[in-house]
Amino acid sequence: MAASPKNTIIGFRHFEDVDAIKTYGFDGPLLQNEDNNRRVFETARRIISIAERQQSRTLRLIFSPSLRRIRESAHLVREEVSKTMTVVLEECDDLRPFDQGMPILPQDYRDGDRLLTTLDAWDAYCQATYVDRNIHYRFGDHDGNMVIQENLEGRFKALGESEADYLVRKYRFLLKILSQEDNSESVAFCSQTNPLLLYRELFAIQKEPIEPSPEELHFLCWRYFLDQICERSKRRAGLACGKDYLITEIARHDLAFGQAISFDLSDFDTAKWRKILMEAMSHLNEKEVLQEAIVP
Repeated sequence: MAASPKNTIIGFRHFEDVDAIKTYGFDGPLLQNEDNNRRVFETARRIISIAERQQSRTLRLIFSPSLRRIRESAHLVREEVSKTMTVVLEECDDLRPFDQGMPILPQDYRDGDRLLTTLDAWDAYCQATYVDRNIHYRFGDHDGNMVIQENLEGRFKALGESEADYLVRKYRFLLKILSQEDNSESVAFCSQTNPLLLYRELFAIQKEPIEPSPEELHFLCWRYFLDQICERSKRRAGLACGKDYLITEIARHDLAFGQAISFDLSDFDTAKWRKILMEAMSHLNEKEVLQEAIVP
């Protein structure tokens, strides 16, 4: 089925930011260069193209202001799109990026260096969250209440959040999109990669003749993501999809800066998925209360 213009929304990744963790932490500004200028123009053109097919005169551009790179990206796109149509910016905390905590930088760390602490933390996070199925494991934790991550001990000033915390916000945002009734305006949102991939997975899963349980929804998304990685890796080099190179492969399949994804709502069973998402949110919240009671 072709995408119906009136039922298409677009999400795009922020533009390229300064890699300077020592100076800015994880909140660096955008780079001022020609590549980003080109990305702004191309992203704006794509949004305008969809809006014109929708015969919309107004764009609602949703973003979380919590990170500078996302805030600046949204404002740059607003500036470009507003040359053609009215743009209304809307701040939304549910699009707040995943909290990676506060890693302790090595004494010899320089801006632009790879920070091995976060690479090890992501490896541990994927292991604890999806292999060990501890959805409340917090990013950077050396004691995940199931498997001890000795290589992370003493490497974080403050821990990040859990997958459960993150998913509740992202499910809530999707519910908001599914509940919109004003078709007179076009909708776009700016975020990091993760929400875009999560929604792409959900939109793929909803086409299957299944009704995911609240307990399994996030694991189905993860399995779909891994299957996509494995398939592309095999096509590229005939590789087996093993844990040893999993994190490297995930990084290789990150979205490009400014990359946009269109989501077609025309064949989305809204009533069914409102129920699924609300039950999944309730399950995650209930598990969080239980986890807090267990962990001292």
